[in-house]
Amino acid sequence: MLQSIRNNKGLRLFCAFIALYLLNCSVDCSDITPPYIAEDLTINDQESIIEIVVEKVLGYENAIPENEDSDEENTGHFKKTISIAFYVIPHLVFNFNMIACISKSKRVLFCFENSGIAFFEIHSPPPEV
Repeated sequence: MLQSIRNNKGLRLFCAFIALYLLNCSVDCSDITPPYIAEDLTINDQESIIEIVVEKVLGYENAIPENEDSDEENTGHFKKTISIAFYVIPHLVFNFNMIACISKSKRVLFCFENSGIAFFEIHSPPPEV
């Protein structure tokens, strides 16, 4: 079974596509400079897999011209706010009483005493009129 998975050409093609996609995602990372400082275009940044292949592997230096592109879509992932709603559980107390059961297995069990007293409450605002 593992041999058939290893020799599956469709699976190999899918894995190669995912590897190239991950490489393309990691090639152009966001800049560490603030957005109000202009990007230095004299530095040759590789921003895609095509640019890496053409400039590094094939040897054509500056084949793709550098341009001032905004990194807004890359930096937006780090500035999300997360809001978590907390629900109040009023006076939820369980009293444990240890009951030693004398049986063949000599196990010790726990039971809840008055477990139906406390109920969960969700404090919501009153309905609007």
